[in-house]
Amino acid sequence: MKSVFLIDDHKAFRNGLRMMLEAITGIRIAGVTSSHSDLVQAVSATCPDIVFIDVHLQKMNCFALTSELHQLFPGMLIVLMSMFSEPGYQVDGKLAGASAFIFKPSVGDSLDDLLNELFPGEFNPRAKFISEN
Repeated sequence: MKSVFLIDDHKAFRNGLRMMLEAITGIRIAGVTSSHSDLVQAVSATCPDIVFIDVHLQKMNCFALTSELHQLFPGMLIVLMSMFSEPGYQVDGKLAGASAFIFKPSVGDSLDDLLNELFPGEFNPRAKFISEN
């Protein structure tokens, strides 16, 4: 079972991603927040395997947060998310210690692939509907 922590200040996206992740066998939500206050403490208290961080957090530099989390928890995977596919975000994220970058508009189509890359063979992707044979 892999645990996930979500950090995003957009409620609709955060809730949607949470529902998608909860539908995946082998994934457990360790925590969800929209706030920047005590973020490192919240992540530290839950010890997730992976943290999803919105690039555009209000009042916070996501790259500084990524760097801090990466230094404190080097084994934890960090996925940065954005509505914009700016190449600079990916470069800055990688330099800060992020494991991956996901484009928010395609998260529904690419979440299973991302998780399979990050955790090869360690979880079961969402069940397919019979009509999707």
